[in-house]
Amino acid sequence: MGGSKKFEIAEKWLIVDCQLADLPTRRFIINHLPLTREEIMPNPKSRHSKSRTRQRRAHDALKVPQFYIDKDSGEAMKPHRIDPKTGSYKGRQIIEVKTEE
Repeated sequence: MGGSKKFEIAEKWLIVDCQLADLPTRRFIINHLPLTREEIMPNPKSRHSKSRTRQRRAHDALKVPQFYIDKDSGEAMKPHRIDPKTGSYKGRQIIEVKTEE
């Protein structure tokens, strides 16, 4: 299995012409230079202090969901919502609730 290879270097790319046996010549373009730190991903220019890091993370804590205890049923419910079982809101009947027969 004989074959010939020819190399060219064009700035950042390696261009390889390769011919194997009686097949047509194929051209491969390869990035031959190692990536620098700037090409991989963005990085901070300087270190952030503990105070700055903690200030940023101050809003990451999980919040307790708000609810209230309904006076009529005694169930915990989300505020400012119509009760789906009775159809009332703030003691007033808002919607008609269909009962299952």
